[in-house]
Amino acid sequence: MSAKDEEKNAQYSEEDSEDYSDSEPEEEEEEKEKDENWDEWEDEEDFQEELQDEDTKCLFCSKRFPSTTLALEHMTSQHDFDFNSIKKDWALGFYSCIKMINYIRKSVRDNTCPFCETKLESETQLEGHLNHEKHCKVNREASFWKDEKLFIPIYEDDPLLRLMNDDDDFEESNEFVQEEEINMEELTANHDLLSSCR
Repeated sequence: MSAKDEEKNAQYSEEDSEDYSDSEPEEEEEEKEKDENWDEWEDEEDFQEELQDEDTKCLFCSKRFPSTTLALEHMTSQHDFDFNSIKKDWALGFYSCIKMINYIRKSVRDNTCPFCETKLESETQLEGHLNHEKHCKVNREASFWKDEKLFIPIYEDDPLLRLMNDDDDFEESNEFVQEEEINMEELTANHDLLSSCR
């Protein structure tokens, strides 16, 4: 082998080792990214499982259930309020779902019908009214859809709110709310506003 050939071989060997060393960090980075995505997926799966075992109060009556799934099934069968169908049929996005849950929670807590806004004397009277009038629902024309105070939870750590996922792949209808950047820090920093919402 001539000196020229040896020089060429040495040059190719150097280039090959450079290519290999350049691709190694890329491969490691891709592997690391896959691992992180898997960890995020596992965390989300753990979170969803955890929610399934959380004590959840019905939106319309005083009954409590050991999971969000059972609470949602109860609302569908006993109150004719199928949350997932309403969310889909009305094209409710993340923010509208949060507002609707908080609005119903606040109304029922205050012994007020969430549909016709009739104020009643007691929880028992309200439950009777809701069942008799079939008012376990909300009004599509109501003004609460525009009320930013309803981003603040009525009950701390409400499992139904925690069930909402801002990555849900359904589109928000402009009929209810315009998707905007919500400054939650500013909204929750105002203690007077916060206590008036609860």
